[in-house]
Order: sequence, then C-alpha cells, then structure tokens
Amino acid sequence: MHNPIIEKKHLTRAAIEGIRRVVPLKTTSARQLRLLLFMAGVLFCYTVARAYLIPFVHDESYSFLNAVNSPLSDVLSLRFKDANNHPLNSWGMFVFSKLLGSSELSLRLPNLLAHLIYLFASLMIVRRFPSTIVAISSFLVISAFVILDVNYPQDRSAVFLIPLLGIAVIFAMNEVSNLQIRVARIMSLSIAVMVALILSVNFLPSVNFHSTTVWPYAADAKRMLADLEREKIEEHGSQTIRLGIDWWFAPTINFYRVTRDLTWLEPVTRKGLEGEYDYHYFHPGSFELIEARGVQVIQEYEIAGNRLGKSK
Repeated sequence: MHNPIIEKKHLTRAAIEGIRRVVPLKTTSARQLRLLLFMAGVLFCYTVARAYLIPFVHDESYSFLNAVNSPLSDVLSLRFKDANNHPLNSWGMFVFSKLLGSSELSLRLPNLLAHLIYLFASLMIVRRFPSTIVAISSFLVISAFVILDVNYPQDRSAVFLIPLLGIAVIFAMNEVSNLQIRVARIMSLSIAVMVALILSVNFLPSVNFHSTTVWPYAADAKRMLADLEREKIEEHGSQTIRLGIDWWFAPTINFYRVTRDLTWLEPVTRKGLEGEYDYHYFHPGSFELIEARGVQVIQEYEIAGNRLGKSK
C-alpha cells in the first residue's frame, strides 16, 4: 500500500546519502585548515583595504544617490525601481550610513559582510576535501569569482551562475582525486595546481588599491575634487562653479558633492561636455572635443589618464 510518509523518508535518506557521496566526511587536518584560514584572512584584508582606499565608483554612487539617500519609507518600500537597486545592499547601506556615516568603508560594509560569509561557506566546502592540494586549489577557484579580478561576464542576470560553475568544477576535481586509479589522481592534482596557478598569475598584475576593473575612471575623483577646490578658491572665491564632465563621472562626483557637503560645486549632469562650464573633467577620449572648445588643461591624472581643464 502506498504510504507517502514512508516514501518521503526514503527520499530524504537517499538525498542525504547522495550528499555524503559528493561531500566526503573526512575533513582536512588542523594544519590544512590553518593554511586555508590564513589564505581567507589575507584575501579578506585585501578587500577591506580596497573598500577603504578606492573611491566610490559609478554604480555604488548611483545606488546611494537614488536608493539610499532617501527617507526610510522609500528605502524599505523599494520605491526606486532600478536594476542597480539591490535590496539587501541598499538596506545595508542605509543602516550603516545612519550608524557610521557615509564614508566609502561604511557604505561598503554590506558587501564586506557578504564576502566574509562567502569565504566562510567556501571554507566549509573545501575543508571536507582530504587532499591539501585540491582543497587549496578549490578555495582559489571559488575565490577567483569574487575578488581575483578574472575577466568573467559582468552581466547581473548571469553572474550568480559563475560561482555555481566553480563549485561544480571543484567537486569534480575532488571526486577524480579520490579515485583509486593512480593516473587519474595525478591528472586531477596536476589540473588543480594548474588552475590555481593560472588564476594567481592573472590576479597578481591587477593587485592595486586605487581602482576597480569595471570602473577605473573613478580612481582620481577625490584628488580631482581637491585640486578643483583649491583652483576655485584662487580663481572664483566664494562663487559656485559649474563642472562639465564625461557622463560616466556624474554619480561619483555627485556622491562626493553630497557626502562632503561641497556646496561650492553645482550638481553635475550626464549631458556631457557640451555647454557653458567653468571647468571640465574628461577622459583622454574626449581630448579633441575639449581642445576644439579652447579649454586649457590644468591637471593630468596618471591612474586613469583623466584631465581637468579650465575654460578660457
């Protein structure tokens, strides 16, 4: 006689048994775990340092200005409906901005906490792999999708699939390394080491504490605003000034205008460099347009190559 309760118990046991086969119960040694914890600590310290030092970029600033810097009711109700308004991030930014202020580090705390959880979950997965080489290589593979700056697709609708693919790869490596066939184990360990080395080599040239891969143009924003304020005091005294920009600078500059109370600067827009402005901040790609308008370059910034110009 069909009994759905008994059948459900059998299915549950089968599922648990399947998980046990995929995730071996034997865990890494204390020494291996300490090594993994050290690696996780180094990676997390790196992301914390970048969160503190790197200026707010386009998407972060856009989220703050439109989804966070609003009344609580608007933030909670997600009145600002946009692909860039991620609820947990927006709510977290709102809370930390009220508790700790609107610095880059405080507004990035939700992401840092998410990264900490991600690292912990990664450790809980790879610590069950008996092979030290596979465990370490697997940890690097999973971490690469978050911080190792590998050139993977950035689209919001697909990015969550990439860590899942990484997890599938590391489980496959672990399963092959557990085989009794010597050749298969050697091949698995070799592939694991090769993958880890490739990711590490790709990561090292990108190590920096001044810019992100997707939005490198924001690297000099704070320095530019400091230079502009000094220039403004010398040339315009207490008057407000208008700044023409390439469109992608707008959220970042308006973010610092709001959070640093730069009332001497009028809000910048996405209308571009066309129009009447006192100063221009632009990417090298716009140099010909700026030159045709007779703008005098007064400062060049080496990181992103941006330039600050003054209308003659």
